[in-house]
Amino acid sequence: MENNESKKPTVLLKTLKWFFLSVLSLIVLASATGFIIVNYYGDTIKNVFIHELNTQLRSEIYAKDISFTVFEHFPYASLKFSGISAKDATDLKQKDTLLKAESLLLNFNVLDLYKQNYKITRIDIRKGFLHLKIYQDLSDNFHFWKDTPRQAGSKIDFRLENVSLVNMRIIYDNHANKQNLNILAREVALKGRFRDQSYQLRVNGIVVVKEFLLTDESLAKGKEVKLDLEMAADNERGLYTFQKGNLELGKLSFKTQGTILANDKDKQLDFSLLSKETDLQSLILELPASWQKYFENYDFKGDIAFHMTLKGAFMGKGIPRIQADFSLANASAKRKKEEISLEGIKLQGIYIYEQKGDSGLNLIDLKSFNARLKGGEITGSARIEGFVKPLIHTKFKASVELADLHQFLYPENIEKLTGKVDLQLQFAGRLKSNNTFSVSDFLDSEVAGILKCSGTEFKLKGQNTTLEKTSGTFTFNNNDVRAEDMKGSVSGNTFTLNGMFSNLLPYIFNKNQVLGIQAELSFSTLDLATLFEHGKSNDKSSLALAFPDMIQGDLSISASHLSFARFKALNVKTTIRYSAQRLFVRTLSMNALAGQISASGSVDASQGKSISCYGKLNFTNIDIMRTFYEMGNFGQDYIIHDNLKGTGTGNTEFSFLMGPDFHINPASILATTSLAVSNGELNNYKTIQGLGKFIRVDDLSHVRFSSLQNDIVIRDSKIIIPQMNVSSDALNFKISGTHSFNNELNYKFQVKLSDILWKKARAAKKENDEFGIMETDPKSGGGTTLFISLTGTVEKPLFKYDIGSVSKKVKTNLSAEKQNLGSALKAEFGKNRAGLDSLTLIEREDLKKQENGKFLFEWEGKRVDSSSVKSRKAESPTKKTAEKAQFKVDWDEEPAKK
Repeated sequence: MENNESKKPTVLLKTLKWFFLSVLSLIVLASATGFIIVNYYGDTIKNVFIHELNTQLRSEIYAKDISFTVFEHFPYASLKFSGISAKDATDLKQKDTLLKAESLLLNFNVLDLYKQNYKITRIDIRKGFLHLKIYQDLSDNFHFWKDTPRQAGSKIDFRLENVSLVNMRIIYDNHANKQNLNILAREVALKGRFRDQSYQLRVNGIVVVKEFLLTDESLAKGKEVKLDLEMAADNERGLYTFQKGNLELGKLSFKTQGTILANDKDKQLDFSLLSKETDLQSLILELPASWQKYFENYDFKGDIAFHMTLKGAFMGKGIPRIQADFSLANASAKRKKEEISLEGIKLQGIYIYEQKGDSGLNLIDLKSFNARLKGGEITGSARIEGFVKPLIHTKFKASVELADLHQFLYPENIEKLTGKVDLQLQFAGRLKSNNTFSVSDFLDSEVAGILKCSGTEFKLKGQNTTLEKTSGTFTFNNNDVRAEDMKGSVSGNTFTLNGMFSNLLPYIFNKNQVLGIQAELSFSTLDLATLFEHGKSNDKSSLALAFPDMIQGDLSISASHLSFARFKALNVKTTIRYSAQRLFVRTLSMNALAGQISASGSVDASQGKSISCYGKLNFTNIDIMRTFYEMGNFGQDYIIHDNLKGTGTGNTEFSFLMGPDFHINPASILATTSLAVSNGELNNYKTIQGLGKFIRVDDLSHVRFSSLQNDIVIRDSKIIIPQMNVSSDALNFKISGTHSFNNELNYKFQVKLSDILWKKARAAKKENDEFGIMETDPKSGGGTTLFISLTGTVEKPLFKYDIGSVSKKVKTNLSAEKQNLGSALKAEFGKNRAGLDSLTLIEREDLKKQENGKFLFEWEGKRVDSSSVKSRKAESPTKKTAEKAQFKVDWDEEPAKK
């Protein structure tokens, strides 16, 4: 027993020894045989193959090297072409390369060497490309085998059973229908008895799609496809019927079925891909890049049932019809980086591509769509014809919270959107661009529907105004959206709105779209400062004008109460036009400043940082004191509301430049004002008080006058006051001059000496008030007029008598200002403007005399100069002595200059 067990290992070792010796002997024998064949038959075999190939091929083959081997695919012998290339098999003079490869091996059985009849059963092609072409006339470049039958006595017979492709790029260009296929056959094997009348064809391997342009879009670009196909081949009919077929594209798996007909007369496809449960997210990732951008912000879950068919002619001018039926059940779409999803998505649809003439039609028909957005419901259907400038037909209903919709869609230019909306909409139209809505798209489309909102809050990015607590109804009718009885609050101001809005949806959901408005807007109260509030710094609000450049239209606005800082107004009504950052006030009326105001004008912010303002203003019976107070004393403290009383009526025309922060450029102000003031009072006004001190009239702190009228000009940073008469209870005088914005003064006064004496006499004796002192009538003898100038600054005023040269200069400048202002207004506003009142001929003569250093007086009813007065003194000393005796004048010498 022990002897038998000890012999078993010895027998096993002997068996293994003889097996390895036998294998080694076969290898040695085969090597020796191969060596003999290569050395004694190699050149003969190469010559036979080259002769036969040149006889049977239409395209001559070039190779850097041709060798014969029995080792590479033993037990097959191989003729190896290294660095092989072949030109197009055409009759054209200019030929491109049809085939280029690092190596091509023609394999046959070693026993064929002894029979000298070589049956090629396998071809191996490695590392190169095959470029197949179909030209416009439907000829091709790849029928390289001659149509003549195999000649008797031919020593080469192609009986292929196996074709192997390794790292070969196969390019198919159909210039007749613009189809293109560019794939890399990484490792592909085709097996079958290709020469038999009928056989089983197996295709296995991996290809990478570089380009697959079957329609207008490249499909599966850059994707890896695994092939496992089995077909029944009928060579007589050129018919291939799929019996088994599996395709794997990324994470997608499809079953294939159908037939391919490819013979000399006809080339037809009737082929389909099936997938009952395909991951939706994986499918989207395999879509063309131009399609994926619609889904790039969302993650999808769920399975889609998918059935695609390709049916029709191919490899000619025709393109097969593509149809894909798909359905989703209980899928979801989640907004990336947001905790919100469109849940319970159910849809059924169909995609069709069909050739129409020289182009193709892409069609997506979503027959039904249902989904939930949190507590809201969305249902509808849609039909999209074409991906380039598509024609869209859609119907849908939605009842959702706007905050949920905003979070899910997240349009870039909306900062805040809340409230609830109920929407029914039908839309049919063609987009003129590939994937964005435009103004013209909606102008050419058909839209109908109704939207009801409640509790809505809405704010655009970059805008300061917020729409709050808004409810109303919007009716869509083709190009228009009508707002009916829309009520809400904008930045705290309650309003009611009725009107038409054009291009509303593109304005909301896309950039660079213009919103058109034709509406009536009414406020119960309106605080303009809340619309302009831009930010807060040091607990103080800073104001800034913001002019949206994508809104235009006409708007009628009314407000029962309006306020802006101190300014208050009632019954405000205005019609405005806004376009391209230009605001045109066509009409404006209001009760304000205790009177009535009407105006028109424009605000232009289209030229950059500076905002150009122009206006015409008419005012009736306004309270002067209240005007200065509510207007913030017009930004100066030289004369304030406490100094003034009275009622003003007049008109003004003005223009100026300002910044978005309401800061006005003083040098840009240009204005002309006609003003009439009645029942006026001038209280504690330093200039008049200074005049009183200069001429020793001490009661000018409170001046009352029944009326005052003049035309005032503002230009070159100064206020220009032409000569006017001031008739008051304190003193009658004439005044003219200029007042610069930095408070430099250049005034001149004309005061009658009789008025000064009357004031002093009345102050000295009360009975003068009772009986009165009669002033000499200018027509019957007149009186003396004093000319006084005021220069310096508000802080340091300077009064003096000798103003001969200054008076003329001021008057001359005033005359020039009238002409220049008229020209400026005409150039700027395109209208003729009436100039200021011109100087009379007498006044011009007076100026000439004053320039020569002469005082001008009203003397005994006549205007005379100082030289005439001196001669009269010499001629009538008695009369002058009598005047001095009647009135004792407290008259000092000219004040010394400060």
